Amino acid sequence: QPLYIGTAFAGYELGKQLWDAHARPHLRSGSFDDALRLFFAGALGGAVCATCVTPFERLKVRMQSQTGVPLGPLRTARDLCARGGLPALFAGLGATIAREVPGTVIWFAAYDTAMRRLREWHTPRPLAVMGGGLTAGLAFTLSTLPLERIKTIQQTSAGGAGGALAVATRVLRHEGVAGFYLGLLPVLARNLLIDVIQWSAADAIRQRAARLPA
Repeated sequence: QPLYIGTAFAGYELGKQLWDAHARPHLRSGSFDDALRLFFAGALGGAVCATCVTPFERLKVRMQSQTGVPLGPLRTARDLCARGGLPALFAGLGATIAREVPGTVIWFAAYDTAMRRLREWHTPRPLAVMGGGLTAGLAFTLSTLPLERIKTIQQTSAGGAGGALAVATRVLRHEGVAGFYLGLLPVLARNLLIDVIQWSAADAIRQRAARLPA
């Protein structure tokens, strides 16, 4: 989880810096510029995060689906690489990027919108941050869970699951739309709790850093 959150925030901050440094002057037009800046930074954060965490999610899902004597992470990684080389560790990367890029944009946008609105209503900052975190967690979970299901099927498979579209077609045919939202309640509960904690921590760090002498 620290790698997941850290890479998402790092990519997002890098995206904002790149936008501020290279955006053309005619794009700097108030709210429109803010929206484009958020979209670019969120998309970069999602792409960086997806690339970094896919091998670890592949190992986690593979280990969780093992039967019999469980293998450790290194043994599982060696087993996967022996069968499909290094690319075997990146199974589901396309679905992860498809989940993380729009999901991260939605995540940051939902937090920023909710937090600003709560502050406009004179909500104390800690409660506004928590409200933003809850909104971000809800928006991210509902928008990305279908791709999470596709990714999990691909990563559980030994290599025969097929592409994301083929997996999605099978889920829709055999389980209907509800098949994309299996496990919604536990995933939602986990994400809401994590987001409240991590957004509160991130805001506390930012506030403390802002008070440090330049």
